Amino acid sequence: MAATHAALTALIEQLWRRGVPVVAVCQHGDEVGLCLEGGITRRFPRRRLGERVDLLADELAAHLPHRAVLDVPADPRLVPEIGMRTLAWWEFLRSEAHREWES
Repeated sequence: MAATHAALTALIEQLWRRGVPVVAVCQHGDEVGLCLEGGITRRFPRRRLGERVDLLADELAAHLPHRAVLDVPADPRLVPEIGMRTLAWWEFLRSEAHREWES
């Protein structure tokens, strides 16, 4: 698990360098969830943490919002880890807000 945590920390740092505001993470089973500022979430298979971190960050960043200034902890190891229920709740709230905006 230490290797996974180190890879996840490195990924968060790489995403921050690309302007992607990761504010929390969720690990559950074979899945990792990234939570971004504004309620956006992105899930991906845990096995992807074994890939080159810079390439994975490039791929994820291509489909995520970017910010010029990030309001995130000073160290990626300080990004809180949340539970699957919290992640699901955030995704539900985001979908409800999006549905309301479109109606």
